[in-house]
Parts: sequence; C-alpha cells; structure tokens
Amino acid sequence: MEHTVAILSELPLASMRAVSVAETEVLLVRNSAGVVSALHDRCTHAEVRLSEGTLEGDAVECPAHGAKFDVHSGR
Repeated sequence: MEHTVAILSELPLASMRAVSVAETEVLLVRNSAGVVSALHDRCTHAEVRLSEGTLEGDAVECPAHGAKFDVHSGR
C-alpha cells in the first residue's frame, strides 16, 4: 500500500522530517546525496522521538542517549 506523506522538494538535502503514516510515526531522511529513507520515529532504547535528534551523514543520533541509527538499515 502506498501513502503520500511528503513532497520531495519539501525535504531538503541532509534533512529529516517526522510524518504520520496510518497512525505510525515515521522519520523521513534525505541524505546529502538525495537518497530518501524512512524509519520508525522512536529510539529502540529510550522510547523518544528520533526526529528530535540530529542527522550526521547517514546516521540519526538519539537525543536521549546518543545512540546512532543507520537511516538505511535502522541498525
């Protein structure tokens, strides 16, 4: 099933945006090369929103404890 959640031109290079998809909080990330990824907008350790963290290359850093998550794989 497809859901339109954002327009690509509204997601600048090296940025991220929280969106809601069917009541699920999702973090959209567009890296500096223009590749868009999506992952759950929750840290698996601290249950805080990753969208409140920072984007460093292809990793999102958790604002609560500094863990980094690969935006492509979620690891």
